[in-house]
Amino acid sequence: MKGRNRKGFTLIEIIIALVVFSVLALMIISFSINIPQSASSVITLGRSVDLQRGMDNITRVYYNLALPVTHATLAAFRTNLAANINATGIGVDAGRTKFVTFSAGAGYTEIDDASANAPNLKVTLVNSEGQGVSTIFTTS
Repeated sequence: MKGRNRKGFTLIEIIIALVVFSVLALMIISFSINIPQSASSVITLGRSVDLQRGMDNITRVYYNLALPVTHATLAAFRTNLAANINATGIGVDAGRTKFVTFSAGAGYTEIDDASANAPNLKVTLVNSEGQGVSTIFTTS
């Protein structure tokens, strides 16, 4: 039957086209779902860097203290911590910023009272998401 005109698509061509389009649609949907998750990871990482930057600023102030660093110097340092952070959205966690003493076998003891003459100061910074970073400063 020569000269017969074919119009339209065969069933096989339609099925193949549907499979190709559905695979492409699935790839686009899975990609668009992962975009917000990757953005939140970058934001969280940025906030962690801000925390570390705030602690670096405080550490820089500590290293510029006059030697020898005494308990009284640490107590004064503790009262001025907030002024030395220089990072937005970060604050000193007063509940976890305490004087600390270490003892063999017993670990460490946190002391809230500045007059207790403890030789170490544990400083904890937190951001608005509850992430925190701590450092211990000592007398010399």
